[in-house]
Amino acid sequence: MEPLEKVSPQEFLAAGQTYLTERCKIDQGRIVCKACGTGIREFTVPVSVHFALPGFPDCTGSGQVRALPVPYCPTCEGEPRKRSSCIHIQ
Repeated sequence: MEPLEKVSPQEFLAAGQTYLTERCKIDQGRIVCKACGTGIREFTVPVSVHFALPGFPDCTGSGQVRALPVPYCPTCEGEPRKRSSCIHIQ
């Protein structure tokens, strides 16, 4: 899963839930890829959490940076290419 940009907190959480539901399964207590059986790994991404300002489509203003895990299959996907993400608070 690639980190998302310019999404709401709800969209960020929903994307992670969708990824785990559609692409992963539990096998002997481990979360693994449904397609290949490889263990799912996490990539920690710095996520800027800031307000979305009307009329400004790009990221603006100050916010806090949080480190959040992004799941991925090292066999099917490889490590995520994006190294950061942002969440917009409405």
